[in-house]
Amino acid sequence: MRALVWFWAVVLMLAGGVGAVLAWLGPPAREAVPVADVARPAAPPAPLPLATGPKIAILIAGIGMRTHQSRVAIASLPPAVSLAISPYAPDPAAAALAARKAGHEVLVSLPMQPGQGAIADAGDEELAASQPADVTASRLAWALGRVPAPAGATSLLAPGLDGDAFTASPALASVMDKLASRHLWFLDGRRATMLDAPATTPAHALAALIALARRKGSAIGAAGAPSPDLVAALERLLPGLAARGVRLVPVGQIISQAKQ
Repeated sequence: MRALVWFWAVVLMLAGGVGAVLAWLGPPAREAVPVADVARPAAPPAPLPLATGPKIAILIAGIGMRTHQSRVAIASLPPAVSLAISPYAPDPAAAALAARKAGHEVLVSLPMQPGQGAIADAGDEELAASQPADVTASRLAWALGRVPAPAGATSLLAPGLDGDAFTASPALASVMDKLASRHLWFLDGRRATMLDAPATTPAHALAALIALARRKGSAIGAAGAPSPDLVAALERLLPGLAARGVRLVPVGQIISQAKQ
């Protein structure tokens, strides 16, 4: 057999040259490449983990009432801290604009009637549980008109004024309907853990808020005013939340998730 192959090879070489012989014999065998040297497509990157873990939100009310304190709070606090503008502020529109420009979620505080034992009332435009419906509607329109384009509303107006008498009354229903027509959500001040309660410190209140979030998945803390001590404490404490496995989010995020 080998002699026959060489016979035809000689014939082809005489007829067509070496090229004809090589074409007939076929291409030379390729040298084997080690498996480790063979290029493989890169593996797709691992998907980023979904954000999980407990969440807290913090609302500071009374923004705009004291200009310097409000400016410090707007500039110093993380953008995820939500700020509620008082309709009684000298220039609530300017306060809302400054807060929004700094990345904060902006709410409007509604002057709702507090319960018995409150240190003060909710001012001349108070939404009272027993007042006529048209008065409530007029005063609500006034408050909403004072703060441009809020994301939501709250009954927390100032320290000790969370509107608990009004929010516990049937009169709240008409206000909620009006807010819904404007696509505004509502935070009942009674549902928040107060960070400026007289019997605690901001550090202890924040620790309690985090513990509540660990149990329930999320929690909202609030303060009635941007006092210097509170703002300084939050500025110092909030950057450490990530190391404790806790996320700081705007109030509206927790409110919207609670509705789902």
